Amino acid sequence: MPTFEVTIPRRLLCKWPEGEEVELLDCCFKGGNSELDLIVQIEVEANDEQDAIELGLEKSEDGINLFQFCADLDVYSNSTQITVREKGSSVSTGVVTLSMGAFLASYEPLHAQYLSNIKKAQITIGSENDLIRKESLVRAVHWYARGRREKDSKIDRFLMFWIALEILVFCNISFKSYNMPYL
Repeated sequence: MPTFEVTIPRRLLCKWPEGEEVELLDCCFKGGNSELDLIVQIEVEANDEQDAIELGLEKSEDGINLFQFCADLDVYSNSTQITVREKGSSVSTGVVTLSMGAFLASYEPLHAQYLSNIKKAQITIGSENDLIRKESLVRAVHWYARGRREKDSKIDRFLMFWIALEILVFCNISFKSYNMPYL
């Protein structure tokens, strides 16, 4: 099965620090063409380009959720031009969808502490040998992120936060043992 590189542009409400890149859950996060752009890149094995796009979006969701959790800010998508290319190829194809919206953004750069948190999270998750605990950390962040995005129902929002907490308790995960003070 061929390997594809999938590039997913996103938007922050602050500047990405120039020249910085961070890896998180197989995703590479870096700045884009404008100051508020955030580029998420991931490699996936897929049968064709359409499967690669779908799999890239699916696999990058957990990385984006964990990024939002560690950086304590939201990652937006107001227009999406997902590009995909077979690894090693110089030819890319893409899908473009447009939507309109307005953002109030700060031109202050993303705080260095947030980048440090992201790097610590990657080290913590990468060094976890127990696959159940590793998956539990990712699932807890997934439900926490869904709760953060829920705006319509306070009850649903509470339940999503509760599920995240239950996952951590069920798997007996202690953040102090991970030396992750921001969690």
